[in-house]
Amino acid sequence: MHMYTQCGICSMGLKLSSRSRVAAKMSSLREPKVTGAEIATIGMGCFWGVEALYGATPGVLRTRVGFTGGDVQNPNYHDLADHTEGTELEYDPAVITYEGILDFFWKKHDPTEKHKCQYKSIIWYHSDDQKAIAERTLKEAQKRFSKPIVTEIAPAKVFYNAERYHQKYRLQGHKELMTILKNAGMDDIITSHVAARLNGYLGGHGSLAQFQSEDLGLPDEAKAYVVKVLQKSVTVSCH
Repeated sequence: MHMYTQCGICSMGLKLSSRSRVAAKMSSLREPKVTGAEIATIGMGCFWGVEALYGATPGVLRTRVGFTGGDVQNPNYHDLADHTEGTELEYDPAVITYEGILDFFWKKHDPTEKHKCQYKSIIWYHSDDQKAIAERTLKEAQKRFSKPIVTEIAPAKVFYNAERYHQKYRLQGHKELMTILKNAGMDDIITSHVAARLNGYLGGHGSLAQFQSEDLGLPDEAKAYVVKVLQKSVTVSCH
């Protein structure tokens, strides 16, 4: 059993109070837990842009980037082996369907362009229903292209998170905002709904009006920062 002196107890009390304040701040950031949320996993080139694209999409709850599709264990950015850059999406099917997810997929990149394994176009399905929808929408998308679609459709495999500096890459480029969010209680950008949304907006997707209509539980300082950025032209690239 730990013994505390009176000063030790006071110190402990201060720490607990500090933790309580952090917990209160954490609770202000909106992190929805949706019963029946589903997962989609896609590859459509550099995952920085893909994560931002879907982060601002209504119905998408959380995003993360990583490496998947291969058999070699524990790949990393400098040694992908037989893996591909992928983006995993947690979404609310009551707001956006899997077909809606794939509608963005087919429209937001060129599925007829063949790339090396790292950047190839691919859909990893998590169920027979997802497989059927992927195959059907591929056939429908093919009607819009003169060249054959090279997108692969394959069963989902182990998803390895990319290094932290790749996660929410657009958001992490805003150091001042990251400090504000950390002070507000954000401790894990990979699993954060708020981080996913902000990464999308700061990546040039969505709109100022859409951002202002959302209740993300942000402190006023963070809201003002994002509004200021969105009032300007957001220009991004994958590199």
